[in-house]
Amino acid sequence: MMDKSATTDYQKRFLEAVQNCDMSSMTELLKDRPGKVNVNVFDKRTGQTPLHQGCLEGNIELVQLLIRYGADVRLANRDGWSPLHLACYTGNEKVYKYIVRMLQEG
Repeated sequence: MMDKSATTDYQKRFLEAVQNCDMSSMTELLKDRPGKVNVNVFDKRTGQTPLHQGCLEGNIELVQLLIRYGADVRLANRDGWSPLHLACYTGNEKVYKYIVRMLQEG
């Protein structure tokens, strides 16, 4: 059985890394602690998942990393917007095209 406080600590560290765009820490947490970090977690303040945040920021590296580790490209935020909606809204062509490709690949 997984220690809930340890999992919560990993999750908190992961969300802080996302907020600070700390790719190194995010990669370490995702790679070295599989199953202890939920990449599809919603930020209670913003209603966004890390993938939504990456799309809003136009951060292709973050988007690719999150999808590689299981981020759901179909998941809507609390306003009903998908990552694709946000990528189109911000006009970041690299992010938009990558999300479309991931949707096509299923």
